[in-house]
Amino acid sequence: MTAEARHPVVLIASSCRWLSTVQLAKALSGVGFEIAFLGPARHPIDTTGLTCGRFVLNKLQPSRSLDAAIRAIRPEIVIPADEMILLLLHELHREAPRLRDVIERSLGAPENYRTIVSRVALADLAREEGIAVPAAAQLTTEIDLAQSLPRLGLPAYLKVDASWGGAGVIRADTADDCRRAYNRLRSYRGIPRTLWRIVAHGDTTRLTLRRAPLEVSIQSAVGGAPANCAVAAWRGEMTACIEAVALQTLGPTGASTIVQIVHDRPMYEACRRLVKRLGLSGLIGFDFMIERGTGRAILIELNARATQTCHLRFGLGADPAEALWAAVTGEPAREVPPTYASDILELFPEGRHSSGGAMSMANASKAMEV
Repeated sequence: MTAEARHPVVLIASSCRWLSTVQLAKALSGVGFEIAFLGPARHPIDTTGLTCGRFVLNKLQPSRSLDAAIRAIRPEIVIPADEMILLLLHELHREAPRLRDVIERSLGAPENYRTIVSRVALADLAREEGIAVPAAAQLTTEIDLAQSLPRLGLPAYLKVDASWGGAGVIRADTADDCRRAYNRLRSYRGIPRTLWRIVAHGDTTRLTLRRAPLEVSIQSAVGGAPANCAVAAWRGEMTACIEAVALQTLGPTGASTIVQIVHDRPMYEACRRLVKRLGLSGLIGFDFMIERGTGRAILIELNARATQTCHLRFGLGADPAEALWAAVTGEPAREVPPTYASDILELFPEGRHSSGGAMSMANASKAMEV
């Protein structure tokens, strides 16, 4: 490995002010990456004292911000931290040929980009791989909804693609609840909501949602415990996986706040199969339900971006940051002892379980709006 390649550059990009991105930056810096960060102004990373190449996301021109940051630092890999950035990367892959190599290196096989943001398409593919998933249906009209309910039953969850943090998921216990949820989710990327964001906040990032072929879907509810896997992947090979069961979440559909690390072979194997089938690269999250009564791991969705447990480090094979460094540099993954003494971890809001490590970038002294 050349001296220049000893500290590969990673660009973490986020449209949200999530603390988990700070924890991720620390973990990646700790394994040897140089960090660049694209995110909103007044992001938590600005108050940590960490030094990194800082780019401020321009809410009026988010795609241009991401394009400019990638061109400025030429990272070995880009890590999206939310679905908005993921969609922007898909858009840039279509429209900016010079960025296709780094985007494909970061996300994996481009022919599967549409599948990874479609809950219904993902469920169909998972069934082909022998992975348990809830019954689901795509909804384009209220007629579709009425026809789906006898087969799916109640309660059910209505969801809009490319939503995050639980914002685009609504539980419905009755047929009337389903109709209200469907009409509410249709407006998630509607013109009135988009215009309100532009006028009230000067924020055009939701125009990205309007350009994407998003779907509203309905999914049968599964009783049990939420669980998730944080995965590192490289060109269709899963190189690290952390399996966790949620002990506490931000509401019934929100992110996990307290988790217990487990070793669940069915979840692990489901992630491995989907990573291979979809040719995925980067940091990825898979959500499951551990079904009450049977203990089956039922796949709920895939988040093709860094999720809130991707910064955790539990040794070889369960250290996404180290596995990503090894993939990018071509060096063997290093054996590092687990960072945590307990298998029960609090992820939010204090972030006490983030790993340490200094960050450095030659041009990191000043945040730049691009």
